[in-house]
Amino acid sequence: MRYLITILLFSLTLNISFGQDNLPTFTEDGQVMLNGKVQKLEQLDDKTKEYVKSYQRQQAVLIFSESLSAMTKGQDRVAFSMLDSATKLDPELAEAFANKGLILARNNQLQKASTAFEKAISLDSTLPMPWQGKALVYQKAGMNEKALSSLDTLLMLSPQNTQAYFQRGIIYSSQGHNSKALKDFDLASSYDSTFAPAYYEHGKLALSLIDSATAYKDFSKAILLDSTQYQYYLSRGNLLLGMTQYDSAQADYHKSLALKATSLAHNQRGITYQRTGEYELALADFSKAIQLEDGIAAFYLNRSSAHLQLQNLEAAFSDINKAIQLAPESGKAYLNKGIIQELMKQPTEACTSWQKALELGETLAEIYLQESCGN
Repeated sequence: MRYLITILLFSLTLNISFGQDNLPTFTEDGQVMLNGKVQKLEQLDDKTKEYVKSYQRQQAVLIFSESLSAMTKGQDRVAFSMLDSATKLDPELAEAFANKGLILARNNQLQKASTAFEKAISLDSTLPMPWQGKALVYQKAGMNEKALSSLDTLLMLSPQNTQAYFQRGIIYSSQGHNSKALKDFDLASSYDSTFAPAYYEHGKLALSLIDSATAYKDFSKAILLDSTQYQYYLSRGNLLLGMTQYDSAQADYHKSLALKATSLAHNQRGITYQRTGEYELALADFSKAIQLEDGIAAFYLNRSSAHLQLQNLEAAFSDINKAIQLAPESGKAYLNKGIIQELMKQPTEACTSWQKALELGETLAEIYLQESCGN
């Protein structure tokens, strides 16, 4: 912190000049107690007034320093109270206003955060952090162009700022500017080769562009740098599933679930078990996915399929109806319903379901209609 050493050294001079016992204290209404007397600041002589103001700045920086520890520990309320005290003691401490803005932003008090960042910038426009904070506020508010403008200013002040390139890459990616996003993620990782999120986001974008080799390399690098993120394993598992590497995909889903039990990881692992003929394990995973999040049609569709493979026709029929209830426009669900109905000796109902599936765009239903319904 650039003020801290200077003011600490100055405080030694103050103590020598005025004595430790004569250090000022401040009342709630802004008056000063000095040498046992309560006085208004403007009533002091110039030398004493400058001494008191310097002491205030010193105390503000010390409080600001303590607030950083509280912020690191996630103690936002404690940190904000300290920062509030610091800015009252020194209304020109730009870093304190910037950190107040950061706390407000991550607690979604966006308007107040914006005001705090603007105050910090008005005091010191060369500070990088409030520009990044402004960008974050704009991004959360959906004002991406203003966020990009703030990040451009930040990168002029701090040309090797990994977080700024990463944040700008996220915005470009959301806007469909894929080449710009990929370049920014590359720049972020080039300035900090240990920054796992840059590799992860680069991999996600590469995967969306059907570049499986790059995506696999990026996900693996992110995992190597930070093995505590469940989503890294989940994304690599999904990639491996699409590449029909079921055993490797299962291994990644195991690790993802060990870090955090999510409905999607259970569903995806269930699909791998289904593909390898382990239907009981698939059924258990689909059931767990539904237990964690019961409003997803695909989970019921998948569990219905597992029940069907285990010849649990009533259970399969119940789940397919639930899937249709959740996603009434799913042609795949009506196709599967028709298959179940045919196995349950309900040919007329099966043909009705296949006809509905065809109307919803499921072209495979036409084969069933031709073979079983004479259409």
